[in-house]
Amino acid sequence: MLVTRQPVLRRFWYATVPVGQLQDGPRPFTLLNEKIVLFLDADGRPAALADRCCHRTAQLSKGCTAEGLLVCGYHGWAYNRTGHCVRIPQADAQAMPAGAWVPAYRCEAHHGYAWVALEDPLLPLPDIPEAQDPRFRCIHQFYEVWQCASLRFLENAFDNAHFSFVHQRTFGQGDQPTPSKYALWPRPFNIGLSSVHCCLIENKTQLAGGDKDVVGHRICPFRQGAPHLCHGPGRVRAPAGRRSD
Repeated sequence: MLVTRQPVLRRFWYATVPVGQLQDGPRPFTLLNEKIVLFLDADGRPAALADRCCHRTAQLSKGCTAEGLLVCGYHGWAYNRTGHCVRIPQADAQAMPAGAWVPAYRCEAHHGYAWVALEDPLLPLPDIPEAQDPRFRCIHQFYEVWQCASLRFLENAFDNAHFSFVHQRTFGQGDQPTPSKYALWPRPFNIGLSSVHCCLIENKTQLAGGDKDVVGHRICPFRQGAPHLCHGPGRVRAPAGRRSD
């Protein structure tokens, strides 16, 4: 399925860029084949516009921000978060042309990221209960581009048959390739699922003086949201006498 050919997918929220990365200036992003630019407005809120200046179609992401406005790097036209051009340096005393605007998209800060909906969203921003629960801590693992389809990435998140091969140097066990079964709980607009599988807690090759692997159980509860969103707390159950966080 080509997600860019499914119009309904434009009506959901997507996490794009960490808000902290917008402090240094605008950032480009491609969402469902739409080239957008993200920046921080005067209140420090993330905003998203089409990444093309309405004047000479230069990429706005190659410009800069000034006083909460997105400034085109070609002729200095400045846009607010609604996509309207509010300053043309070469014609400062003239009325703003009627067509001086670019498409703007809904954009909100949520859980440290700038979330964007290309059209009127069907659902509110996704709730992650663990983010407000003091029993959990949030670990930002990485932010990088993967050259693969989004649905393939989601498949990987749920696929526990690859642990014994891809993750042999960390928690995977090469001698136990049989995947554990998932328990499923279908819900409106998302699916809950969970599995428990054996994993390496301490690998003898990673411990100085270690002579054997320590094996425990990794508990993997997930919620697959609508769409292209997978989240859930991971836990490790250690053998008796071993502390596990």
